[in-house]
Amino acid sequence: MDMNIDLLCDPARNTRGIPVANYIDAIGPFLKKFGGNVKEALNGLEELLQKYDFMRAQFEKQRAQCNASIPEIQSNLEALEALAKQKEEGEQMLFRYPLSDTVYSKAQVNTDGKVRVDLNDCAD
Repeated sequence: MDMNIDLLCDPARNTRGIPVANYIDAIGPFLKKFGGNVKEALNGLEELLQKYDFMRAQFEKQRAQCNASIPEIQSNLEALEALAKQKEEGEQMLFRYPLSDTVYSKAQVNTDGKVRVDLNDCAD
């Protein structure tokens, strides 16, 4: 971090390591940190804003990736719940799942918690 950013932020960081920005309640004392140089203060604020914008964009990208995985997680949870129910009942389950866009396979799931995949019987 350069000198401008050090003057604008607290040394404290949040749990993600993002520096805590200071609230500017009075311009006079704030500019004294920069020796009264308004241009230097504005450059520091602009640089800090760019860094926060970058961190926000990264956070939004990560949030979008997490949101995109929710349907798959829900599907996995439903499958696990069905497996647990079948294990209690002592039955076997037969699953069809895609290997590629046009190729599917079947898997027979026993109640012992193991999965057997039959790759030879893909036509149905």
